[in-house]
Amino acid sequence: MAKDKKQRIISAVQELLVENGYTATTINQIARKAGISRGLMHYYFKNKEDMVIEALRSAIQTSISQGKELFVTAQDLASLSAGITELIKQLVLENPGFFRLLFEGWSASLQSSLIKKEIAFLYQQFIDIFKEGLDFLINRQIISVEIDPEQTALLLTSLFDGLGMLVFNRSEQVKEQLFWDKVEKTIFAILNL
Repeated sequence: MAKDKKQRIISAVQELLVENGYTATTINQIARKAGISRGLMHYYFKNKEDMVIEALRSAIQTSISQGKELFVTAQDLASLSAGITELIKQLVLENPGFFRLLFEGWSASLQSSLIKKEIAFLYQQFIDIFKEGLDFLINRQIISVEIDPEQTALLLTSLFDGLGMLVFNRSEQVKEQLFWDKVEKTIFAILNL
């Protein structure tokens, strides 16, 4: 029961950050959306910053788990490129709120050192998953030992973030299969440097 209430708060924070942004989201709105009294919310979280941190952590941890799976199941460079493309495509098309939440986290990190610290930690975890996955595939001789896993992980993460920005600027273009075919070829080229 307590876990359910905490999850309702986290979900409410995620939804409100996507809808309203960090600055415009209030604790009263979060309480109303979660169906929990404002006083009870303080049992689970100290303040709005803690709620935002947990909302970001929850969303990003899901992506990290999906990222880990890509490297374990990849049989070759083509299947890895296809898997990374599919993960990004899924987030962009099926959960565009993920990127809005991520960007709101970045924005909030300019106002809160606690959120900034958590964003940096989560972002590094995401990069590390790619780096460790690439190391794993190099050791299995699936990809070239000549690539630098750290630099490649940074490139892939940057591509991931940039594609997220397209949701806001060119939402119709990201729905086209031709676009995703080019993304997959780009990822394949990055992995094949």
